[in-house]
Amino acid sequence: MKEGETGQFRVRAVNSEGPGEPTKPTAVITAVDPPEPPRICTPEEGVGGPGSGVGGLKDITLKAGQELLLAAAWFGSPKPNPTWTLNEKVVKPDGKLIQISDEPPPPPANPGPGGALEQSSGGTAVLRIPKARRSDGGNYELTLTNDLGQVKTSCHVEVLGMHFVNVKNDNHDYYINNF
Repeated sequence: MKEGETGQFRVRAVNSEGPGEPTKPTAVITAVDPPEPPRICTPEEGVGGPGSGVGGLKDITLKAGQELLLAAAWFGSPKPNPTWTLNEKVVKPDGKLIQISDEPPPPPANPGPGGALEQSSGGTAVLRIPKARRSDGGNYELTLTNDLGQVKTSCHVEVLGMHFVNVKNDNHDYYINNF
């Protein structure tokens, strides 16, 4: 059962003599995830390649105009609130240039008989900038906070691209570009 789902249960013993009579149904039970402070998903807990968020944020170098995608897979209950910062300033989504979302967690690395149902409550915090600019480079940090605690993960992003400098000398304009 997932958190919030309800159900009733009956028990029936089965042995060499055959199945016994089932018990009376229990009262209605609502599934509740056990409280857990936020934590970053480790490679031992979740399967995922680059961009999956397993292991937290990773340093990245990209070219201006490319998509910047930062992801960190997490576990925790109640669901933690994410706060993204760039160079210690809070990053606010605008829906176009900067998008922040919460995706499902990666699949479990070693699923038990119950599969993903045995995995702690979790998700993947994602920050997406469709066309990165040089000014989007710097130190990013994600802080996940719930009533039981907080956890942080960080990375450095370098955005490479053209940078023009206009130099005037002897009434001539010179443009120097840096990559």
